[in-house]
Amino acid sequence: MKLGAKNLLIINPQDLPAAAREISKHRFTAITGVNTLFNGLLNTPQFQDADFSGLKFTLGGGAAVQPRVAERWQALTGKPIIEGYGLTETSPVAAVNPLSIDSFTGNIGLPLPSTEFSLRDPKDKEVALGEAGELCIRGPQVMRGYWNKPAENKAVFTKDGFLRTGDIASC
Repeated sequence: MKLGAKNLLIINPQDLPAAAREISKHRFTAITGVNTLFNGLLNTPQFQDADFSGLKFTLGGGAAVQPRVAERWQALTGKPIIEGYGLTETSPVAAVNPLSIDSFTGNIGLPLPSTEFSLRDPKDKEVALGEAGELCIRGPQVMRGYWNKPAENKAVFTKDGFLRTGDIASC
C-alpha cells in the first residue's frame, strides 16, 4: 500500500456477476479470499474475461483451499493460490507459503518471522519429525490471553507460552 497500490472493496461479493464485472475493470496485482470465493468466481462467466496479466499473487485463507479449485484457478490466471494459516488469536496470520511458489502446495507454509511452531502430543511433549501433533504457536502476533478469563488462558496456553490451536499438523 505504501507504494501507491489501490485497494478495491467489493461491497457484495455474494453477487458474483457484479463482483466479476467490477474486478474486470481493473488491472489488479493481487487477490485475497477464501475457497468459496475463488470457486464462485471461477464459475462466473464474467470473470473468465478478466485481464490477469498484472496478477502477481493470490492469497487464500479462512479455510483450506480445495486442490481442484486451486488447479482451475492456476489454469485460468496463470498463478497459484498461496495458502496461509492463522486464527483470530494470531492476529490473523501465523504461517504462509512463499509468494514465489509456482504451484499450489496444499500446505500452510512457513511460520512468519519471529514465530515459533511446536507440534505436541496430548501430554504436551513435542512429537518427532514426521509425526502428527497439535499445532502450538508462539510469536509477536499471538494474543496475550482472553480478557479476564484466567481459566480459559490456562487451558489454551502451554507452560512455556505457546498457544494451543486445537489443529493437528505434521512436518
